[in-house]
Amino acid sequence: VTAGEETTIQLVNEDLYPHSFDVDSLDLHVALDPSATASFTLTAFEPGEYQLYCGIKGHADAGMVGTLIVRPAPAEQALGG
Repeated sequence: VTAGEETTIQLVNEDLYPHSFDVDSLDLHVALDPSATASFTLTAFEPGEYQLYCGIKGHADAGMVGTLIVRPAPAEQALGG
């Protein structure tokens, strides 16, 4: 995603078990029931890499983790920031 831009993210849980989408440093926590979908709008202001994971006990340890990458806005890239 790009810093400062509004981004809509849609999550689909095709599993028979609940899952979640958690990014602690952005105070983002979305729960997904089995066979459910959820969408939310995110505006990340600071470029960087943010760790995400499934917050259901044992799921992150089983590999349900990732990285949300926020790129600088084009004006910031041009200025070298």
